Amino acid sequence: LFFSQFHYKIFKNNINFKTIIKQYLFEDKYCVDFACPERKIVIEVLGDWWHGWLCLSGKESYEKLYPKVKKNLYLDNKRFKDIIKKQWTLIKIWEHDIKNENFVNILKQYFKN
Repeated sequence: LFFSQFHYKIFKNNINFKTIIKQYLFEDKYCVDFACPERKIVIEVLGDWWHGWLCLSGKESYEKLYPKVKKNLYLDNKRFKDIIKKQWTLIKIWEHDIKNENFVNILKQYFKN
C-alpha cells in the first residue's frame, strides 16, 4: 500500500523521477527498490515493522523483535554498507515518512525539476 502512496505523492509534488529505475539490480547482487544509475543514487522504501523502525528508533528492544525482522535488520545493514562502499548515495524512505510526506523534501534535494 505505501508503494502506491509513494508513487502518488511523487507525482503530486512534481518531483522529476523520470530517470529512476524501479526494482533495479544493483551490481548483480541486490534488487533495490529504486535507483538512478546516472546519479549513483539508490532509494529504499522500508516498511516500519518489517525493517525494525521501532528498534532503530529506540522504542523497542532488539530482543523483542521477531526473528524475521532481526534477519531483515542484518541483511539491510549489510546491503546498505555495500551500496555506500560502492560510492552510491543511499536514501532510506520509511513507511511513516510516506504517510506524513516528510520524504518529499528529501527527494526534492536530489531530483529537482
